[in-house]
Amino acid sequence: MSKKRGKATDDFASDSAAPASGSFTVPTKRDVVQTGFEEIDTSGEKLFHAIVTDVCTVGRDSECNIVIRGDSKVSRKHAIIERKDIAYWIRDNDSSNGVIVNGRKITAPHELKVGDEVQIGLQKWTFARRASG
Repeated sequence: MSKKRGKATDDFASDSAAPASGSFTVPTKRDVVQTGFEEIDTSGEKLFHAIVTDVCTVGRDSECNIVIRGDSKVSRKHAIIERKDIAYWIRDNDSSNGVIVNGRKITAPHELKVGDEVQIGLQKWTFARRASG
């Protein structure tokens, strides 16, 4: 027998109150979805740079999580991407040339949305999520 969770007129007042929808979609788990940057290389192949830490550094320094080589417009530690809950925020790390999102130079932390174009130096990426495995 179902246990009442509210008044009879409330939505989903009991376990049997929700109508059967037919198909069931399994909720997406964070560990099966990768978040990161997509780019197309010179041969036309799609590359994906996964963000695998809660704080991700981008720059030309070899200690950065994402290293950009051969671009004098990129600072050693150019930008920082932070995950807060399910959102990802990018901020400029006082670089000389800034971080550009969707064609605009950001001046404060910016929440990244799927499809945002991010430019650091000459490098351009698209912020994306994809199922892993």
